[in-house]
Amino acid sequence: MKKPNLKASAGIYTLQWTDSHLVMRFDRLKEDSHYNVSAEVLVRTNLPGYNPHLHHARLNLTSTQSKNSLAKHLKEEYDIPDVRWPEAIEQACVMVLEKYREGEPVIRIADYQPPEQALYRIERLLFEKQPNLIFGPGGSLKSFLAVYLAIMVDEPMPAHGWAVEAGTVLYLDYETSQDDFTYRVRALRRGLDLSPNNHHILYRYCWQPLAAEAAEIQRIIMDKEIDLLIIDSAGIACGGSPEEAAATIAYFTALRATRITTLTIAHTAKSGGGDKGPFGSVYWMNFPRTVFEIVSVQEPGEANVAIALAHRKTNMGRRMKPIGLKFDFVETEEHRLESVSVAPANVLALPDLARLASIKDQITSELQRGAKTALELAETLLLKPDSVRKALQRGQSLWCEQLPNDKWGLSLLQRDMLRT
Repeated sequence: MKKPNLKASAGIYTLQWTDSHLVMRFDRLKEDSHYNVSAEVLVRTNLPGYNPHLHHARLNLTSTQSKNSLAKHLKEEYDIPDVRWPEAIEQACVMVLEKYREGEPVIRIADYQPPEQALYRIERLLFEKQPNLIFGPGGSLKSFLAVYLAIMVDEPMPAHGWAVEAGTVLYLDYETSQDDFTYRVRALRRGLDLSPNNHHILYRYCWQPLAAEAAEIQRIIMDKEIDLLIIDSAGIACGGSPEEAAATIAYFTALRATRITTLTIAHTAKSGGGDKGPFGSVYWMNFPRTVFEIVSVQEPGEANVAIALAHRKTNMGRRMKPIGLKFDFVETEEHRLESVSVAPANVLALPDLARLASIKDQITSELQRGAKTALELAETLLLKPDSVRKALQRGQSLWCEQLPNDKWGLSLLQRDMLRT
């Protein structure tokens, strides 16, 4: 038998013997502490007159007995012309093992020409081909925001001035159901004046840890040509306890293997706002390239919810100012969700969200209403007087100026910038 053609991608190894009408697929490879490597093997044929599916089993690629047993079974069951089963099994095991242990190639960076691609999948929010994370307390519209971002990429829809790279989206749901997800997608699309069902977002109901399903997720990403993977949410998807470093590392290792843009939705460490991180191990903050905290404000009985995305961490550039959005919910007479519209919101105009902005931005917004002393600013903004004084002193002649009677106002330059 001639040597088969081997195609390896994302942990899946496919071998094809063109002269023998034989195909084998190896996936879910595992190596134990004794360096024994096993894999699930699917054996198929495209020879006319035969059922395409021949056999599916788990095989120890380093065991002579295991290989001989499979070859004997296939020979007894399928006497296919030009197929010598012991030789085919040995060829496949050797080639897959060599490729598996080869790992990634060493690259001379001076000779490497990176492909031209966008820095962002969604400008300001999601870095392209990087792990991204948004966290917040329960009820803060994390999932609604994730669905909204999925629609933006699927459409594509450059809302709020954000440039968007179009692509295929796969949503892994660990919290709700297909029904809930469908209602959200349809309601948000109606709010955006889009057809409720005319989209290509892919959905998968999940309950097993992402690391345990890595091979299957990889297969889906390859088959469906997925560009953005959204995981909602991290607690169940990581398996084990989020506080454990091992579970978190396994989760991000599985994400890294996808080589595509990913967005993880996570819960906050404590209720309420503040400069903190996602619940669990410090790696939830360390591994993503960018992290946003979501904080929401909703008055009882009101049909709209304002949210702010506070940029807590980035490895690529500088942290951005908080991003504000307002979600308006419309229900039918039967209290079913009909539509959800999304519009920009001024974070500084909402007291419960303004605290997420920098002290400078909070002071600038307040001084637009008129001159105030440092103490008056501290009392109004619920900030420490020393923090306000230091900010004013640093900004003197740049964006603020000291006035008579210990009051402060905006500088002429800052007033001109605000007018433009």
